[in-house]
Amino acid sequence: MNLDYSYPKEELQAITLKMRATANTVYVLLQSCQVHAFIEFNGLMQKYVDLCQRAADEGVDFSMFNTHTGTTFKVEDHDVIYLAEKFDCIFGPLFRSNPKLWKIFKEQLELP
Repeated sequence: MNLDYSYPKEELQAITLKMRATANTVYVLLQSCQVHAFIEFNGLMQKYVDLCQRAADEGVDFSMFNTHTGTTFKVEDHDVIYLAEKFDCIFGPLFRSNPKLWKIFKEQLELP
């Protein structure tokens, strides 16, 4: 994977505008399904865009932040709390009802 490039700040900001527009469009589609947990996925997307926007505003190229590169965002506690709330709404009952599945999930993430 070639990581020898970096987007300029203005391009990163333009990318986040496209990302936000996409997430907003997806939100309308998710709402049409009328399934609350499914709609919560948009909260995850919107928070991701928020993190990208923050990085872009600081001139940080977020475009390759992922598990494959090992790079990531600077985040605040409130960002993580929000992500946990959304994830819990979607999958919390599953993992609380079956701790074995939670253990498998954490192992796949290589978390303690």
